[in-house]
Amino acid sequence: QTQAYVERYADHFGLREHVSLNTKVTQVRQLGDGRWTVALTLPDGTHTDRTFDKLVVCSGLYSAHNKFVPDRVSGQDQFAGDVMHTFDYRSDEQVAGKKVVVVGNGKSAVDIAVAASDAGAAKVTLLSRRVHWPTPRKIANLIPFQQVFLSRLGQALVVGLRGPLPGSSPPLMTMWHALGWPLMAGAFKVVELIFAAQYRNLTGPTS
Repeated sequence: QTQAYVERYADHFGLREHVSLNTKVTQVRQLGDGRWTVALTLPDGTHTDRTFDKLVVCSGLYSAHNKFVPDRVSGQDQFAGDVMHTFDYRSDEQVAGKKVVVVGNGKSAVDIAVAASDAGAAKVTLLSRRVHWPTPRKIANLIPFQQVFLSRLGQALVVGLRGPLPGSSPPLMTMWHALGWPLMAGAFKVVELIFAAQYRNLTGPTS
């Protein structure tokens, strides 16, 4: 469904003619006028240079060609199990019946931990450097989190606390923030305390 949505989006806005797939960037050089020249290897093996006004590097952490897996973990050479990158997780058989440790607390880490648990892993442990606050499906086991915070209402609440979003908030939001931030600060503190109480008492099915 996600793939189909991306393709429909590209077709609707005519993006395909501006996208080069299976193309390798071999070098990037900034010109004296501030523009960028990018050296490319095209799918047919030919080489070409193209010049752009702006350059954004978005290779991310999950490239199949440059997977980041720390190689200096103490005792790793004595570990008899499998060490893999998120990119290499493909099937339930890889984790079924095994003790799994997922390092990280980003979206992919949480997705892998849940998938490993659902796949029948004997035990799943999620490790992170810093405390990471999850959110329950229902606040206080009563109010759906998505309907409150992942909505226009939620955006307005956040703007009331943090201030208007640059370039995307109407002038009225500036006034709302100026008047409403003390109220929102108290409200968000209450929600934080409710979350803390929920995760110290994991008895509800929606926690």
